[in-house]
Amino acid sequence: MTDPFYIIYDNEDQAHIRSEQAGAMRGLSHSQTGTGSRYWWGWIAEHKEENARVAIALPTTTETETDPETFEVISSTVVAVDKDILTDEDEIVEALPSDWVYPPEDPLMEETPKRARDADGKFIADDPTTPDVNEAWTQPD
Repeated sequence: MTDPFYIIYDNEDQAHIRSEQAGAMRGLSHSQTGTGSRYWWGWIAEHKEENARVAIALPTTTETETDPETFEVISSTVVAVDKDILTDEDEIVEALPSDWVYPPEDPLMEETPKRARDADGKFIADDPTTPDVNEAWTQPD
């Protein structure tokens, strides 16, 4: 799997409209019955209060051209999986802008201490003679 390409929009409504349009082009049920799946692509909203941009994430794949006789790779190109439903108005970029505002790191996602084990895999007990160190637990790096 390769990194996605992106289409950047000024607001979430624009991204919703384009993803819904792609869903209709793919025949998702919402475009036919008004219920069910509606959006073809997912999107990522910038993490800021005002004027947050939104990026549609386009899955990508690598297309290769091979020599029919030797089967050697002549060329390979990363392309959007859904290139057949992209329009001339879609401005594709290979990465999010350098000034993109990401959400802050989630403190709950930090690595938590794990129980310490000896060479045989048994738990190590805390040494009561060292009150400032808990040997029963390892500390994340």
